[in-house]
Amino acid sequence: MELLSRLDYVVVKIPRWAFEKFPGVGPTLGPQMKSVGEVKAIGRTFKEAFNKGFRSLEIGYSGWHGRKRGGDEAKEDARGEIEHLLRWPNHDRLQAVHDALWQGWSEEEVCRLSQFDPWFVQQLPQIVALEKTLAGQDLASLTPAVLWKAKRYGLSDARIAELISAVATGVGATGRSPLRGLIVQFGGQTPLNLSKSLAAAGVPILGTTPDAIDLAEDRGRFGALLAALEIPCPANGIAHSLAAAKAIFRQIGYPVVVRPSYVLGGRAMAIVSTEAMLGGC
Repeated sequence: MELLSRLDYVVVKIPRWAFEKFPGVGPTLGPQMKSVGEVKAIGRTFKEAFNKGFRSLEIGYSGWHGRKRGGDEAKEDARGEIEHLLRWPNHDRLQAVHDALWQGWSEEEVCRLSQFDPWFVQQLPQIVALEKTLAGQDLASLTPAVLWKAKRYGLSDARIAELISAVATGVGATGRSPLRGLIVQFGGQTPLNLSKSLAAAGVPILGTTPDAIDLAEDRGRFGALLAALEIPCPANGIAHSLAAAKAIFRQIGYPVVVRPSYVLGGRAMAIVSTEAMLGGC
């Protein structure tokens, strides 16, 4: 008996950059580790997995697109700016590739400037070409064949809606199998942020409930829980203005750790040693 393996999926991993966490770190990419993590996406094709990975980065992207989106993509950036971003290893480089292809640059030119492998660059103009096809339509003229191709390319409902100026809920697929539930506790900050919306949409959340997640992420609720259970914790306080924060810090004493609610991953956290540093937080 002969056993044949079949590769029917592609995995794409994309680094997650968060330079706002480290204001002293330069944005130039090199051999030094600067990402704070990565996303992994699985699809039937590279294009599908690539688009799914981009919208999983939790940077407000509906998929892979340029630094502008929707109707603003027609506004061309200066050629020199795009060339600079393609030559210089930086966290906006893939978005600059989209900008270049959207403006009609050739695959060869993008490869020459970025030094990216031609195979990958050959895949990306196919996404841009389909996006331009969608941009010339409205929801009424969108055919099932074009929609099917868009989903095979990994375009999200939100991305399609941006291109055709429709409401995202109007382009969704139907006929999906009933969902037994989702586990959102093992994927970092992104699924935690989605838990309330998923529950409100009727999706069963398995394991830790959205309310329990909120209890851990809301500094006020969590602090009240510790107090009620008489669990010791460092001196702390919650401020909704700079003046209130200064008053709390004077009471606690410097240095202090400043961080917002709803970021268990530590985003936007800062260590403040003096009151003068507080203005930069």
